[in-house]
Amino acid sequence: MIANLDSQSQLIHIDRLVLHDWTASWIMPGFAKAGRKVASPDLGFSLVDHLIDTSPGRTRSQSNASTGSEAIETARKHINDYGLRLFDVGDDRQGIAHVVAPEAGIVLPGMTLVCGDSHTCGNGGVGALAWGIGNSEAEHVLATQTLPKSRPKSMRVSFDGTHSKGVYAKDLLLALIGQKGANGGLGYAMELTGSAIHSLWVEGRLTLCSMAIEFSARTGFVPADDVTFEYLVGREFAPKGAAWDNAVSYWRGLASDHEARYDSEVQIDAARLASQGANRWMRGRITLSSRSGVRELSCCGWCGGKHRRSITCMSAQLSSH
Repeated sequence: MIANLDSQSQLIHIDRLVLHDWTASWIMPGFAKAGRKVASPDLGFSLVDHLIDTSPGRTRSQSNASTGSEAIETARKHINDYGLRLFDVGDDRQGIAHVVAPEAGIVLPGMTLVCGDSHTCGNGGVGALAWGIGNSEAEHVLATQTLPKSRPKSMRVSFDGTHSKGVYAKDLLLALIGQKGANGGLGYAMELTGSAIHSLWVEGRLTLCSMAIEFSARTGFVPADDVTFEYLVGREFAPKGAAWDNAVSYWRGLASDHEARYDSEVQIDAARLASQGANRWMRGRITLSSRSGVRELSCCGWCGGKHRRSITCMSAQLSSH
């Protein structure tokens, strides 16, 4: 935090800004026309992920959107003009913003990270405070590396017990939504903890936190632990050598105090959960094991989990039903 603005809000420093092609194409032409300068180019990362066509053999600006190609080229020009890092088409690091950030070590425990995508909260899977922002907020961060924010309410959700075979990260969050409702997290920053959470590999935690927005929470995070550190060590933008050792020592101190108090606490017995499925027509969820004769799931939610492990697990789960 940099300063208290009033009794309800603070001005906070933003450690990482991630820009994708859609946001950049909207804000950067006006930013440049106004003669503004980027406050911290070294803290900004950009990539092409929202508008680019996914077809094999695509060109660098190919898009199915009517103005997509023009927008990609506009974003690319201004990003390069301002000297921001760009993971462009053809770069092995190019991909979905909230997948690339942890995989490249751009986001680290305790950091604040923002991006113009609601699933930015997925970065909380490595113990960061991350959330999606709008265009005007993105422009504010570009110019100042800060954001004014009101303090959210706090919620701790504990998933304890050993979950059954075929129960994964998405099932945990869907069970929470089934218990508390899709608006149950409204106004909250949510800490996800408990033995069932800490037994998840990091890709599962990223999926879990990505779905915090489906619970209407502002953000969600899993406190960093040895599993987190093992995942991040050696990543391109993670600290190296003695700096890594010092960082881990600092990150270990970020865990919540045992006597910490929360505005809301929820406890769920993970051992009692079965596989869950979202019922998009009834705005609820179903327990797959209770649905005999389920032969087809017509839609798979890629925003929640698009890591290789998550996709492999989803494929196995669908095959079993």
